[in-house]
Order: sequence, then C-alpha cells, then structure tokens
Amino acid sequence: SRRIDFRVSVVGEQFDEQPEVFARAREVWADRIERWGYQESRSDYLAALLDADVFVSTANHEFFGLSAVEATLAGAYPLLPTRLAYPEIFGCPDDGEQEPFLYDGTPEALADRLAQLAHQLATGLSLFDRAGAIRNTLWRFEWANLAPSLDDAAEALLDRSRH
Repeated sequence: SRRIDFRVSVVGEQFDEQPEVFARAREVWADRIERWGYQESRSDYLAALLDADVFVSTANHEFFGLSAVEATLAGAYPLLPTRLAYPEIFGCPDDGEQEPFLYDGTPEALADRLAQLAHQLATGLSLFDRAGAIRNTLWRFEWANLAPSLDDAAEALLDRSRH
C-alpha cells in the first residue's frame, strides 16, 4: 500500500444514481476532501480549478473534454484516459517531448502516474511548468481566440446562403 499525502476535490454535477465508489471515497477520504459536488458559483468552480495541482479524468462519456481543458488552462496537470476526445485535444506537445498526460485508462496506470506526480511535487518540481507546453496548445479554446473564427464561419454560411 502506498502512503501518499494528498488532498482531493471531486467537483461537478451530482446525479441521483452514482457509482458506489463515490460514497465509499467520500467516507474513506473524509479528512482529505477540499470540495465535493456541484460548486454553487462559477467563481467557486474556478477556485477549485486554480487550487488543483492535478486534474484527473476517468470519464467513459464526455462531450468534448471542456472541464479538462478549463482545469489545464487554470494550471492543473491533466491525467486523462486514452479514449474519447482526449487524445485528439491533448495529444503530445509539438516539441516532441513525450509528456504522459494520457494514461491507458486502467486504475493501476492512474495510481502509478498519481504516485509519480505526488513524488515530483514533494521534491519541489513544478507540475505547472511541466504542463506548460500542452497549456499553450489549449489557448485555441479560449473564447477570445475562438470567437473570431466562429464569427468568420457564421459569416461564410450567411454569404453562401445569400447566393
């Protein structure tokens, strides 16, 4: 058994039917929980993202990966399964460095990567800096960068419909 000091936030919408693992985790890790459940305001949600060193997804269903993008842009190091849209969105940095943001989706691989990252944090290495290359590629999803291209696409559709 690994002895790793950690704090955890599990944020997001709560559903009537939840896997039993959430209730068990909330009980077992009660003294390690920073935040749990739906955050009442956007500022509370952003505060949770800004406080995080690591963002973990174990999703089997995701529309785009918006929460992963938001968390990474807020400074968290992403750990994402190699399924859904994550490989396409996050991929590897352009500089050729094989930064392992993606894991194979197994609990064992996630535990190994979390242990490695906890060790790096404990030795003073910056996960914020390590995720810098991927964060730079994600700026394309910021509204200020995305809105002009969406405006251009809408204008092109209007122009095409007029002819």
